[in-house]
Amino acid sequence: MSDAELSDRTGVQAVEGPSAHLAQMHGVFVVGVARSGTSLLKALMDGHPELWVPPAESFAVDWCEAADPAAAFLALPRYDALLPSGSLERQRVEHVLRRDFRPGMSPARAVLAFLEALASVTPPAASATRWVEKTPKHLRIVPNLLSELGPRVRVICVVRDPRAVLASQARRWERGRTAQGMRHFARRWAMGDVLTRAFQRQHGQFLAVRYEDLVEAPEKVMRDVAEHLEVSWDDILTCPTRSGEPWGGNSSYGTQEAPSGISAVSLRRFEKELPGALLEGVSRLLAPRMAHWGYETDCQVARLSRWWLELRAFQAARRVRTRWSG
Repeated sequence: MSDAELSDRTGVQAVEGPSAHLAQMHGVFVVGVARSGTSLLKALMDGHPELWVPPAESFAVDWCEAADPAAAFLALPRYDALLPSGSLERQRVEHVLRRDFRPGMSPARAVLAFLEALASVTPPAASATRWVEKTPKHLRIVPNLLSELGPRVRVICVVRDPRAVLASQARRWERGRTAQGMRHFARRWAMGDVLTRAFQRQHGQFLAVRYEDLVEAPEKVMRDVAEHLEVSWDDILTCPTRSGEPWGGNSSYGTQEAPSGISAVSLRRFEKELPGALLEGVSRLLAPRMAHWGYETDCQVARLSRWWLELRAFQAARRVRTRWSG
């Protein structure tokens, strides 16, 4: 189907190559260890008139190197709700993806093609100067993103108490695999911390914010975010929304503590949810790294286990940075 034929069916004007408006906008990437609160930060940026926040994550690193990246992208079930099979919107997006995706494309180029596809059905407002792409695991490809997309790109990394992150992830674990899962989680969190602290030192385009500060002092943190992104301050930055509608996603325990929809209920929830062995185990392994971010624990450091964990974390971080150095 040609662009013209599809335009007749969908009512969306055909676009040859990247749209002029999107090409003039600069990128914002929201990254971090999974379950760290990146969705809250994205929701807080959603309503700002200078920011275009698409409703979906690209997960570009998962499919960009496929032989048929468009097919690999469309095979992911996470997009079925946003783009129902057989819908005109899905046809339009698939058409643009197959036009713009190329085998072996870099993650940065894959993100741009993904955004172009979404913009074909939900274009950014005329006032938007930046687009926001939230995929937590793209923390590992920050060098590639910064190298390919230029000095105006910005990255915001959300850091959260690893005990709270572990509690969120542990709900999905199979019974009987908690100790093994905890050690694997600690290595991944430590690797993420190695990358976060390195990028924070090396790149002025990279800003790290704590989830706890975002919940307890949203205006202060979001003013720092607005300055980092070079957008004007707007009170909407303290009101989480999704596609313009109020969003209470971090209030999943049923309590709305603030008019903004931001709840602090879950901040210490891990103390009740995590078994004592898991809570102590992750604290012993990660205590020095936790202390860097202001997360205190009474547990003594497990020196031998921590030495091994640190070695594995640095090795993993080195492999990631070598592969995605840009």
